[in-house]
Amino acid sequence: MFYRYQEWKDRLHNFNDHIILDISLCLTLRNLLQVHTSVNRAVEFLQLTTGIEFPPPETILHAYLQFEALTDHEYKYSCPTCGDYPPVVIMGVHKQTASPLSGNDIEKPPGNFKGEVNLEEFWESLSKEMISRGFVANGRHDLFAVPPSYHFWAPWIGKNTRHSDTVLNTEFEKVTEERLREELFKQKDDVIQSLCHECAVESTGSRSDLLLRLSDEMKSRSATGSF
Repeated sequence: MFYRYQEWKDRLHNFNDHIILDISLCLTLRNLLQVHTSVNRAVEFLQLTTGIEFPPPETILHAYLQFEALTDHEYKYSCPTCGDYPPVVIMGVHKQTASPLSGNDIEKPPGNFKGEVNLEEFWESLSKEMISRGFVANGRHDLFAVPPSYHFWAPWIGKNTRHSDTVLNTEFEKVTEERLREELFKQKDDVIQSLCHECAVESTGSRSDLLLRLSDEMKSRSATGSF
């Protein structure tokens, strides 16, 4: 018989029968994330302090997220200044915020998609993925995996902040880098020079020189927004 130990009253969280986290460690990781300390740094600190080698930070992160997905959360935070609209970043410090995926790597939404996504359904599915990671062996297909998509991806917005469970995802309306480059090459010289000035790119030289500099600038994700 397969037996999976999961007794929280013993202050332990069983991730995958091999990695078991102390509940106090899970709460510590939560607090560290809330003060902008990544799981990577937390694991590095623990290894230096204890002299014990821990599992990879990514595995610890998955175990912690499984703990949070199984926890009954109530969003009651209200800032005295901001009310129900707190500008708080929790998970953004764990990794670079830019996705390694380009717009071409994500499947296009259905033709009738208008940008509306059910927030509750999306985050419920994401929670199931976090939980399932402790049950699926490395390299195996996870039936609960939620791949990045335009038509089923939503930000988390508190119930007191949003109008309804349906929120808008307008990422699919953004143009790709290739389309942007095509439009750039159609522009007149004065427009190209103006774009160089706005993007802090050297604006002297031939038209080809300016287009080449702007194309190189577009390879930076942070610069693409300027265009």
